[in-house]
Amino acid sequence: MSGLPSAAVLQETLNDTVEIPVDLAKTAENQQSAAKLDNNDGTQKTIVSQTSNIPPDQYEEWLDSKLETSKNWLRNANKQAVSIQVMMRNKKASKELVNYLRRQWPMEIDKTYLFEVVLNENVIYQVFYEEYPSISIGELKMQQLPESVKKNSPYLHPIHLMQKALL
Repeated sequence: MSGLPSAAVLQETLNDTVEIPVDLAKTAENQQSAAKLDNNDGTQKTIVSQTSNIPPDQYEEWLDSKLETSKNWLRNANKQAVSIQVMMRNKKASKELVNYLRRQWPMEIDKTYLFEVVLNENVIYQVFYEEYPSISIGELKMQQLPESVKKNSPYLHPIHLMQKALL
C-alpha cells in the first residue's frame, strides 16, 4: 500500500477519457422523469454526457454539499483506518461525475466521499468509498466492488495521509 498517487499517475488519469458505465435498469429506476428504455436488462453502456440532467443550481448545490460532507467525515475518521479511492476525474468532467454519482452509482452514496484537489494547475476530483479499520479488510472489500467500479483500478489510501493531503 502506498500513500497518495504520484504526480505522474494523477496526470495520466487527467489525460484519460471519462468513461462512466451505466446500469440501464438502475438508470430507469433513479430518473424521476425517465422515458421508457429500449433495453432494461441491466447491460452496460457508456455515458458520453448527461449535463442537462441536473439544473446548474442543483448541480452546484449537490457538489458543494458533498464536498463539505466529505471533509467533515475525513476530519472525524480514524487515523489508523483506510479508504478505497474508487475514481478520479478532471473538473472538466465534474457534471458527468455528479450525474453518475447521483443517478447510477452502484454503491451507497452516503459512504462515498468526494474531494477537490489541485495538481499542476488542474483541478481533479478524487472519489473515495467507506472507511475500513485495517488494510486486510480494505483489500477484501476492494475485491467485492462492482465490476463497473473495479474498471477504475481502485486502491487503498491510509486515512492519516488523506487527512494531511486533503484537509
